Amino acid sequence: MGLRNRLGNRLGNRLGEKLGERARAVMSSDGAEAVTTPARPAGPTAVYARVLDGDSLWLAVTGTDERAALRHEETGQVVEPDNDAPADPAAASYRWHLPSALPDLAEGQDHDVFQLVTLPSGATLRADPLPAVAPMRTPPTRDGRWQLDVRRRESGALVVRRERRDPVAEVAGVDLVDQGLLLTFTDPGLADPRLLLSGADGVVRHEAEVRAAEGTLTAVLVPEAVPDELETEWFVSVGDSSRLVPLVRARNDTARPGFATVLPILWTDDQGERRTVRLRYLPDGRLRAHRPADEGELS
Repeated sequence: MGLRNRLGNRLGNRLGEKLGERARAVMSSDGAEAVTTPARPAGPTAVYARVLDGDSLWLAVTGTDERAALRHEETGQVVEPDNDAPADPAAASYRWHLPSALPDLAEGQDHDVFQLVTLPSGATLRADPLPAVAPMRTPPTRDGRWQLDVRRRESGALVVRRERRDPVAEVAGVDLVDQGLLLTFTDPGLADPRLLLSGADGVVRHEAEVRAAEGTLTAVLVPEAVPDELETEWFVSVGDSSRLVPLVRARNDTARPGFATVLPILWTDDQGERRTVRLRYLPDGRLRAHRPADEGELS
């Protein structure tokens, strides 16, 4: 309740300031921070729309007395807000917990789309052109099953796109140990998991033992496992004989996670010469290891 009220108050203050200046806030398709643009003609207008935490859609609307809703683009099914956000003097505010509010995705589909409309007229909610890409991105849902994003079409219409995510193992802990790097991660449900190091071609170059520990899995990545090729990316995954599951950054909510999360540096000793092994998260959240050509490289 406290978090919801704080978010609602923050949203209300922002909207009051923007509308008081006869400006309007708009959102980017990946949930970027709001920017101001000149006021647009009267009509149903989304002045704020963002999936804040990966799960909940927060929406603020002006220019209409009707209530906002989501309408499934394919079936026409309407999803009303599960509850209104805190009262706001400048705009009507709504919230949906999308994983529980949206109907099941049809079998065999990997994504679907919900239009933002008003009821009972079914008028489309619109927003101004999108600002430049910001450093924040919308994280996946907390259960890891879905990617939910607010997007703007060329007509200005706003939609929520739901995409099914492939299984991943999320990093829960990273610790230096004598042998190398101890990784703790969620269990993706494999029969006989092993920690794997593979190239862009998917060929596995190293595998290590995985152990169960208090509801999670652990494995040690030894620096000697990283091949000698300089500037070659090696992806860290967990897999068995049937499939390979990427190891990813938990709550991957920045466009440059490699700069937002500092990972330990490893070294190997090659005949008395110490060589660096660096790890970083890629923009999609995947964990990779490489040997930099420049030992002073930070990324």
